Parts: sequence; C-alpha cells; structure tokens
Amino acid sequence: MTTPIDWDAFSRTMTRFVLEGQVRCAPLLQDVGPIDRLVGRLVARETSPASDRPQDYVACVLGVRAFRLTIASIQLALSGYPDACPNLYRTVWEIAIRLVHISAYPIEGALGYLLQGAFEELGAARIDTSDSGVSSDRARAIVARYAERYAGHEQRVLARGLDPAFLRRHHGKLNFREVCRALDIERSYLVNYAWASGYVHEKNWATREFVSEAEGERLFEMGPVSEAQPEAIADALGMLLFALEFAAVIVGDDGIADEANAIHVRLGRRAKLAIAKR
Repeated sequence: MTTPIDWDAFSRTMTRFVLEGQVRCAPLLQDVGPIDRLVGRLVARETSPASDRPQDYVACVLGVRAFRLTIASIQLALSGYPDACPNLYRTVWEIAIRLVHISAYPIEGALGYLLQGAFEELGAARIDTSDSGVSSDRARAIVARYAERYAGHEQRVLARGLDPAFLRRHHGKLNFREVCRALDIERSYLVNYAWASGYVHEKNWATREFVSEAEGERLFEMGPVSEAQPEAIADALGMLLFALEFAAVIVGDDGIADEANAIHVRLGRRAKLAIAKR
C-alpha cells in the first residue's frame, strides 16, 4: 500500500512534468503558434448563422472548438496524463468529420448542425426544469430562451424551403460511420475513431498506460507518467490540422488549407524524431 499524497504534491509533480515535457516535445510545440495564426485567419471574416453562408459561421465555431480542445489535450499530455488525451482527440475527430460532411452539403449540413444542437438543448432544458425543483417562473424563462433559439434556426430553415425534421435526421445527428463510408473514408472510422473510443469507454485499452508488473508485483500508477507524451501531442495536433483543412475548404480559403496541410506534413517528420529521442 502506497502512502496517499495530497493535491499539492500532485500539482508540484505535474508542474515538473510540464517543464520537462516542454523541452522533450519542443519540436512539436513549435507548431502551436503557426496553427493559432491559422485559426485567427479563419475567424477573421464576417459570419452569421443567418447569412447566405451559414456554413462559414459553423466552420469558424468548430475550428475554434477543435483548437481549444487540442490545447487542453496538450496540457494533459505534458502534465503526465496522456492516457486522457484520446477523450478529447475523439471529439476533435467528430468535429473533423462534421466539417467533412458540411463541405459536401454546405447549407444543409450547417443548418442541420445548428438545428439539432438547439433541439437537444431545448429538450434537455424541458426535462431538467420539470424535475429539478426550479421555480415555475424561472423554469418557463429558461425553456423560453432555448425555445426562442430553436425557433430562430427553424425559421431560417423554413425560409429556404427546407424541412427541419429532414435536416435534423440526415444532417443534424450524424451516424459517423455512415458519413465516413459515404465519403469513402471509412478507414478513419475503423482506425482513428475505434482507437480513441477504446480509451474513452471502459475498455481495457488504456490499462497499459498506468499498470505495470515487475518482479511479481503489480503496480498501479495514479500520478503523472511521461511515456506517451510526444505521441499524444502529435496525435492531437494532427487531428486539429485535419479539421482546420476542411474548415478552410468550407470558407473557401485555399491559403489556410494549403498551410494546414504543410504544417501537417512537417508535424509528421517532427513527431518521428521526438518519439525516437524519447
């Protein structure tokens, strides 16, 4: 039985891991700045869900979301918990496939995404306010706010002569395997998504990251580990760049798409070197 340690000890150890990891993974981390500038260029345009090009708005929203998740993933890896990074990686993968889908169905894909999100928020609010003991006036105000948001998206769909239910069913709540198969990228689902899901769910895939056996003794590591830092960071940045390429395609900015691809290629070379030097 090991001696329990408190949060301060965890924090000190993670801080040390971050400092050491930043040196070890410096070649990979050099790409964060250029990627940040790409995202800045992506969002430096007039967008609105009510415009003639709602897909541009969604591309910017999802591009920024993917970037934020990637920064969080890098911090997790550097802090010594790379086995938690696939949880965020899988979400960025889903964002990337969503962007691929929108690139194929710009208007329907973007409006379906917005409509489904508002529909699910409204449904959750109705259930939550009916069961949580919130005062009736406040509950009505909460539900009314989400209902107004959904109605706004629905009106924009109807104004284009489109069917809201059809958009939610076919472009809102995606079957990711079907989307990948239809776009001839099913391998990404069978490899990238399946691998990340093995860590996200309760499967046994992540066990090797924190359980070891030596001299007949089994050790369970609850503190930071550094073994997979470069792999986790490279995977996170690679999937972000994949998402940004398609966000750039959606807004029609070939320059961003080309630069994202170039950084991706360079990242692959740097990742091999970082892993080899570990």
